[in-house]
Amino acid sequence: MAKAFFGGVHPNDMKAATNEKAIEQLAPPAQVVIPMSMHFGAPCTPLVKKGDHVKIGQKIGEFKGLGAPIHASVSGTVAAVEPRPYSMGGKITSVVIDNDFLDEISEEVQAPADPDALSVEEMIEIVKNAGIVGMGGATFPTHVKISGGIGQVDTVIINGAECEPYITGDHRAMLERPEEIIGGCCYLAKMFGVEKVIIGVEDNKQNGIDALNKVIAEQKAPVVVQPLHCRYPQGGEKQLCQAITGKQVPPGGLPSAIGCAVFNINTTCAIYRAITTGMPVVRKVVTVSGSGVIEPKNLACHIGTPVSLLFDA
Repeated sequence: MAKAFFGGVHPNDMKAATNEKAIEQLAPPAQVVIPMSMHFGAPCTPLVKKGDHVKIGQKIGEFKGLGAPIHASVSGTVAAVEPRPYSMGGKITSVVIDNDFLDEISEEVQAPADPDALSVEEMIEIVKNAGIVGMGGATFPTHVKISGGIGQVDTVIINGAECEPYITGDHRAMLERPEEIIGGCCYLAKMFGVEKVIIGVEDNKQNGIDALNKVIAEQKAPVVVQPLHCRYPQGGEKQLCQAITGKQVPPGGLPSAIGCAVFNINTTCAIYRAITTGMPVVRKVVTVSGSGVIEPKNLACHIGTPVSLLFDA
């Protein structure tokens, strides 16, 4: 039976423009601009300077305290390290890379010999080095959420609600990358020491629910898909926790206060890719949609791609 939290609204989901469009790989741009802050916490310190040659997956920004490292999304030459306009307003120090289109992978990208033999500590270290943060928008460093939740969390929830109008990137990931999602869930179950992981998905994505359940059955994975009523903001952490567990996160509190940890669908995919291939976060799926867009699409783009190129596509 589909579950829901108390309250909320039900706007037109506007997803028909893109929910049947497969994720397309956007052509790599001639130049990427990678801000040194893509996470909750203080900005990173650049590790490269103008004229340096960099490769895909190479660490170009290091954090101190709360944060996550940042990596090159293309190979090429550093054109500048300077303040550039920032999505959150103002300007921030950014690494500008001229793409050489050789797609050279950094020697730093190393796949573990046997991912399933890794200890919990080793997996957390991989997640940290991969620069994984909450891809639902909160950008909280994932390694901090995991390490801080061990021993405190008994319910691991994957946020597949995707309740916001227009966006369909998570839905398409369920249809096209269910093995990555379920694989990431299995690693999270191991790290937290829980018997099962719960994926919450709104019931307007029935084919996504079916695709996940098929892989769960094939792999006998410790994962359960929980259908949710369509309701905004079902994808909010606190609302999602209430819908799935029946418990309310206290005002001003975090999901960990009621024993929950919540991870986005594409964050879960990133965990799987990092642990199995060693590749850090260098791409992101973005939905470009709306009444002003001639041909709405789901695009996988290199981090640092100018937004103008997304609209051109």
